[in-house]
Amino acid sequence: MLSSKACDITGIVAIACARHGCFAPNSIVDLFRGEQQKNVDWSFLEAIRTTNVDPDQGVMYYYDIMCQYWVYFMDRIGYLLPSQLKIDRAIGLFHVHGHKEECFYRFASSFIPEAGVVAGEILESLWSRLNLITTATRTATVAHRAEVIDEHASDSNHKKMLGIGKLYESDSPIHIHIIRSVAAVLCDRFGQAQEMVQKTSDYFNQMSCTITLQARNKWEQQLMVAEKRRLEDPSAMDIIGAQQMGVDGRTDPSLVTYSGPEWLTLALSIEERQFVVLLII
Repeated sequence: MLSSKACDITGIVAIACARHGCFAPNSIVDLFRGEQQKNVDWSFLEAIRTTNVDPDQGVMYYYDIMCQYWVYFMDRIGYLLPSQLKIDRAIGLFHVHGHKEECFYRFASSFIPEAGVVAGEILESLWSRLNLITTATRTATVAHRAEVIDEHASDSNHKKMLGIGKLYESDSPIHIHIIRSVAAVLCDRFGQAQEMVQKTSDYFNQMSCTITLQARNKWEQQLMVAEKRRLEDPSAMDIIGAQQMGVDGRTDPSLVTYSGPEWLTLALSIEERQFVVLLII
């Protein structure tokens, strides 16, 4: 859609509950020339206004490019937000692994206290349903397109409000089979979770035995300080990324390990340097 000059609207952005998957009212905003920050700002402001978020509650804000989006966020719309509203920020666990390594420590919900186990990718599943109506809305008038999207978003919220957390009683063989399948999956995942908790606990205890109590207390204190500072200075969480040190106390380049995105970045930089050398020759 971005490559077409005939389209007045090239996409939409929306805010939804990361736990329950309900669209926030008035949060679906049209995009005109790519995913501009002003469109996302408006969507967030409307979501805060229509959901009546209390400043004492706070907000956990997930966004695929939060590391860049947040840089001037408060400068843009800080004066429009409720006073004393605490906004924490994170990147969804699916997208964060495609960022730089430091983004993982700074914005992954896994390292955010009280964030819970939330993937932060609920909109991906919601888009899969709304994408089915794109053929009808692509050539519709602006007013009709807005009505269709609103109706489908409202229908999605309505179904979740009536059916979330419920298994309907029915004598239908199909419904009985579905209920039994869901129950089997949940039981299996619960068993897997118990095994994983036991494995991680054993691994943690083994690691703890290899270090001194003094070092452990020091690291715990450093982590607590970093977690308190992370909202003002996200780089404080970089201490989570362990670095292997050389004999002189500095990082040994031969011992540094690279993640997937870092290998790709390193390969591209090497290729660029080779290209420059060829041009000079």
